This record gives sequence, structure tokens and C-alpha cells, in this order.
Amino acid sequence: MTRSQLVRAALYLLLAWVVLSVITLLWGGHLLAAMSPWLTGVLQMLLPGFDIQLAIVTVDHERQLQIAARAQQTMVLAADVSLSPGATIRTGTSIGHAMIPVVLSGALLLAWPCVRSGTRILRAQLALVLSITMVAVTTPLLLAGKVQLFLVELAAQQGVSLA
Repeated sequence: MTRSQLVRAALYLLLAWVVLSVITLLWGGHLLAAMSPWLTGVLQMLLPGFDIQLAIVTVDHERQLQIAARAQQTMVLAADVSLSPGATIRTGTSIGHAMIPVVLSGALLLAWPCVRSGTRILRAQLALVLSITMVAVTTPLLLAGKVQLFLVELAAQQGVSLA
């Protein structure tokens, strides 16, 4: 690759990254809201023993995807530490954080050098499908991990050693 081709590819990558970042900031919440039933179903499988509710909320001027996981039964975390039935764990992630895989994969697909403009249009369509798939796969794992970390921190606060 020549220097001019590298500069052009870098500019395409920067442009794609900026455009996708703006799009996800403006409409990422709508995508997550539309996918909420799917995300809730996957989270129910990842977090058995919890009733799951998802909501898009504003916390400190930042829009977040919040999970409320309510324990269905007593959950023993350690010998002297348990989570009582009905206890609700609320945690979440910023919409921007949930959209990082979309921005990265989409920017790479759109910025990759191609010979014909038809190829770029095909890649844009592929980026859209890939974006929805990435959100469907990564967001439930992200939120389930946040709930699990909350449980670990709760046990640690009660003096349970994790080693």
C-alpha cells in the first residue's frame, strides 16, 4: 500500500468512526429499546433465579441501559452472606458503552479499502446487520457481568475472602 492509500484509508476510518459514534449517541437508545424483549430473554437465561427488567434511564445527564434484577428466592453467596427474596440489584451501563462494538466493527467494515462503490454499499448493509447482531450478543453479557460483579462486591463488603 502506498502512503496516499494509507492516508486515504485512515481518513475513511476516522470519518466512519465519527459518523457511527454520532449515530449511536443519537439513536443507540432506540436500538436498545427495540431489542429490549430479546435482551431480557437472554438475560433471564444468563441470570436464573432473577426476574429481569430493563429500562433506559438518565443518570447524571447520561442515558443508560439499566437492569433491575430481583431475586426470586434466597441466594446464598457465602456461608454468612445471602441475598433475600425480592432484593433488587440495579446496575447498568451507558448507551455509549453498549454501542462500542457497533462503532468499532462498523468503522472497520466501512473504512476497509475497496475498488467499487457498490462494494462499499454492500459493506454498509453488512455493517447494519452486524451491528444488530453485536448488540444482541454483547449487551446481555455486559449486563449479566455487572450483576455478577455486584454480587461479588456484596460478599466482599461482608468480609468474605474471594481467594
